[in-house]
Amino acid sequence: MYLLKTVKQGVAYNLRILICLMGAVYFLSPVFIFAQQIEIRAFILEHETNNPIEGANINVKNRDIGTTSDSDGYFLLRLPLSFQNDTLVISYLGFLDFEQPISAFINNQIILLHPDILQLERSISVIADKIDLVRREIPHASYTIELEEIQRLGSSEISDVFKAIPSVRIEGNDLDGRTIQIRGSNPDEVNVYLDGVLINNLRFDHVADLSMIATEDIEKLEILKGGNLMLLGQGAFGGVVNISTRKSFEPGYALKIKGGSFKTRYGLASLNIPVSAKTSFSYFGQLNFMKPEIEFFPGEKYAPKTLNAEIETRRQNHHLDANFILGDGHLNAKAMGYLLDYEKPGWENRYYNYILSGSYKGDIFSVSDIDMSVNYLYGDNQIIRTESAGSAYRSAYIAKRLNGRFAESFTFGNTDLQFLAEYFHDELASTSDLSKNTVTRTIYRGEVYDNRLAVAGVFAFRDTLSTQRNVSWNTYIGLRYDILANGRRDFTQSYGVQFSIIAAKWAIRPYGSYGKNVKYPTLLQNAFIQDLTDFLHVDSTGMRLEPEFNNSGELGVRLIYTPETTSYRALMIDFAWFTSTFYNKLLTRPFDVVIAQAQIGRSTTSGLEGSVRMERLLNIFTLSLSAMKLNIADPYLYPYKPEENYSIQVDLQFGFGVYFHSLSYYQGKSTAWYYDENDQFVTRTLDPFYDIDLSVGYRLKIDPIVLELQLAGYNMLDNSGYTYYTLNKRYFQVSFSVRY
Repeated sequence: MYLLKTVKQGVAYNLRILICLMGAVYFLSPVFIFAQQIEIRAFILEHETNNPIEGANINVKNRDIGTTSDSDGYFLLRLPLSFQNDTLVISYLGFLDFEQPISAFINNQIILLHPDILQLERSISVIADKIDLVRREIPHASYTIELEEIQRLGSSEISDVFKAIPSVRIEGNDLDGRTIQIRGSNPDEVNVYLDGVLINNLRFDHVADLSMIATEDIEKLEILKGGNLMLLGQGAFGGVVNISTRKSFEPGYALKIKGGSFKTRYGLASLNIPVSAKTSFSYFGQLNFMKPEIEFFPGEKYAPKTLNAEIETRRQNHHLDANFILGDGHLNAKAMGYLLDYEKPGWENRYYNYILSGSYKGDIFSVSDIDMSVNYLYGDNQIIRTESAGSAYRSAYIAKRLNGRFAESFTFGNTDLQFLAEYFHDELASTSDLSKNTVTRTIYRGEVYDNRLAVAGVFAFRDTLSTQRNVSWNTYIGLRYDILANGRRDFTQSYGVQFSIIAAKWAIRPYGSYGKNVKYPTLLQNAFIQDLTDFLHVDSTGMRLEPEFNNSGELGVRLIYTPETTSYRALMIDFAWFTSTFYNKLLTRPFDVVIAQAQIGRSTTSGLEGSVRMERLLNIFTLSLSAMKLNIADPYLYPYKPEENYSIQVDLQFGFGVYFHSLSYYQGKSTAWYYDENDQFVTRTLDPFYDIDLSVGYRLKIDPIVLELQLAGYNMLDNSGYTYYTLNKRYFQVSFSVRY
């Protein structure tokens, strides 16, 4: 009996041990299995810009396993140990495939994809409106804002999108237009491209009105800083803004409604209709109603404002896009419209702006990589004042522009050549009429035109150290030749160099550039300087103002670091020093069309700017810091440009669809001169201020539908009261959208 009891106890004891061992094996088996896996993680960036590539395909060659990169260009792929002798393939439309043996892969390395010639038979992509010239330019500081960040921000005011970018400032309102300044420039010294179309000439003062671009229609914003850009920056002493709108060959729709302060109401809709595998149509539309509660008098810009509760503004944005894939290329046609009605008792402003554009990119007669477009812009801006006595005053500006562009790229060994030819035909009609008792009297009449032809080229010479293949550099020579209708010719040039040092976890790109640029005074400025009360086409090529010039240069560096630690994914640092000297500048009065009878302005602008971005800290949030310090030798020539600005931006994204965005910013003091309401000369310094924007949203995915609810507040501290003229007051907004 004792022996039997002992055996039973032994069996039970051993059985417990066996069960424990089996349980340990069961629970620890994932650890052993994981230990037998290969973990691959890396960042995928564009070779030319270092921008992250979202949606790149990562696959094991000849095996049915893979993943895609996220919005940071990051991917993580776990593979069985038996795959170690296989090859990893990374592919993305428009770029050469990247292949590397898995055994040679280093985790957290940076992978740069190089552009490829478009292969239309592989896939369908809307590319005709993407300006490849951006990547062919002289080295420069640049900043990109992608769709995801714009969506998290949620603002309908494009000025809020630019707040975190160093050296960039938005000014104005819906009536006067939202205008952009870069590195202390004036708004007419920044070229703005919308899907490849230069939109500056929709206004008589050659200033691009960003109000015509709805933020919900933007796919990507690219800001190119510097005054020596050869291909896109003629006359752009501050820089270039390249805006790409949203398009897709996939069927889908989106509806969105928004409401906020100042009795603002928005309705937005978009629709994508693929007719076939090679034909697609898309439409975007926005209707906006607002009661701003104040007058938009330019003379009150930095003075007490006139209140008026009866003012109402109605804004419409429409964008129709058609894409056709042909045998050897891609044909795109688009029509855009921006309509603004500003009304109050006895006063009405009507701004109707239209763009028609057609472009083709592909092969013609065995010549590859051709990019050409024809664009027509029409702006009809009218002011109508009605008096109680039955009289009405009407002032109208009608601006027209026909623009044709042809671009071609050539490669000869280690040499790249980007060639560009452009033709511009501009017309401006200005009239002022006074009507009373059915009798109309013309007070002012003017019609002028201008023709301009330009050819430009950028030569880039590549080289690599023979002993260090990860060290390479490009040297650039940019040449431009402009010919005006009056026979004037100007030749400008720029030079640059950019190094690229790629290590396993580092990408370092120092660069430098220097060059000259020329800007031609507008048609209206020429008419004023000639003191013409009535001017016709014959006056267009008569006495012309001399061009304005600038010499600019900059030194900068971009660094990207991917650490071994999992506390954050990547660290990105940008830094630049810049200087520009302007001369032969036309002297003007701020906020006025009166022009001094002199063209002797000269000033130097210099500054420092930088930004730091840490991606996905703790895999939850992204932190961005930016700073700018600006020095303008003669602030009278460049009024109200802040001496410094700083920003801190925090983005939190949780896995269950909740996100949070916060932007705190500071703007330093600025100085200028102007004439007050008594026509007295006044100098004024604007005090610095700081403020904060907040937004929180919830995104629910119920395939294939995405629902999104967002609450947001802008200028929450209401510290920029002097800019009430620009509606930079405390503003709250709630929005709800449905996307398919």
